Amino acid sequence: MANHHLGQPRGVFGERLSLELYGISDVSLVASVGMIALFLVACLATIGWIFRTGYRLKP
Repeated sequence: MANHHLGQPRGVFGERLSLELYGISDVSLVASVGMIALFLVACLATIGWIFRTGYRLKP
């Protein structure tokens, strides 16, 4: 049985989609990594503040 349908390999849809969209982006890599880093720092700061103050963790 053939493993191809109309020239497209069968398999996980996400894998095909990622291959088709590789290199196409509206946002630069620097901006993307920068926003991820900013979000990570904000999350870590919030978690640190919760652990330092015990915010609503103690009755």
